[in-house]
This record gives sequence, structure tokens and C-alpha cells, in this order.
Amino acid sequence: MTRLIAVTGYSGAGKTTALEIIQRKRASSSILYVGQLVSDEVLKRGLPPGPASEKAVRLQLRHEHGMAALANLASPQVMSDLATDNIVLVDAVCNIEEFEHYRTYCDQKALLIAIEANFDVRAGRVANRSSKKLSREELLERDEVERCSLRTDIAITSAGLHIANEGSLDALDALLSMELRSFLNH
Repeated sequence: MTRLIAVTGYSGAGKTTALEIIQRKRASSSILYVGQLVSDEVLKRGLPPGPASEKAVRLQLRHEHGMAALANLASPQVMSDLATDNIVLVDAVCNIEEFEHYRTYCDQKALLIAIEANFDVRAGRVANRSSKKLSREELLERDEVERCSLRTDIAITSAGLHIANEGSLDALDALLSMELRSFLNH
């Protein structure tokens, strides 16, 4: 049985939403929001909260500690959750090194899901968020950082499952239910 499910994809694709849907279907699961580790580090360093500080911290951590730096920071929580929960849901993986690091904690029983949506759909979503809103220009900049510095495009390409999320929540729910059935039972 799959023990860890991680999502990858660009901002606004629906990664968090997908994991929330999965969690509703699997009572014995927990979501680990890796972005919170970055937010915590921003505060710890006394930086002003927001996208610019988060970007600087993400890049600095990876520069100093390697591409799996955030997965290393998340390791204690992943190990704790694996000990008590059936499935750990990781939001989100930015590069393949992070995913490979997580796999070491669950005997390779892990699945990386790429949640994908076109730029216009994503831009509409992030512009309407209640928190962490991004303009089209900010989203373009974030996409560029994720592609060039974090190599998110490689993680997306490497994913074991690809979900196109350009429709309704019900459509995403149905697609996830259909696609994950075999992964969750093996």
C-alpha cells in the first residue's frame, strides 16, 4: 500500500485542494504543508512575511543544504506521521530530490502526483485567493524561479500520476478517485 502521497506542480494548479480531497476520503491520513516550514523560517529569521522573504529563504536553504533541504526539515514530521497515520500527504514537492528523500522513509511506497493547469487558469485562481494572492506578473516570476532554480518541471515530468485540473472541484474529485484507487490499495 502506498504510504506517502506528494504533490508537485506550479502555484495555483490545485495541489492543496487535491490533497484535501484525498484526505477526506482517507480518514487515516495527515497533510504536511511544507510551505509552513518556510514561513516559520522567515519568522525565525526576523524577515517580513510575504512572497519575497519566502522566496529568499527557499533558495537560501537549498543553496546551503542541497535541493532536498525542505524535505530534510520536514523529516521529523514525516517520520512521526508515518508512525501514526496510514498515509502521509505532502504539500508540496518542488524537485525530484525532495521526493526521493521522502521515499526513503516509507520503503519506496510513495507516489508523486503532478497537478497541472494552464497559466490562465492558475492566474485566475491565485488572484482570487484569500491569502497568498499573486498577480499575473508575480505568478510568471514564481514560475520562472520554480523552473530555473528549483527544477519543478523535472519533478512534474517524473511524477507517477498526472492530473489535469482545469475544471470544477467535482471533476477533480472524480478524477482523483478514479486514478488513485489502485495506488491506495496496493
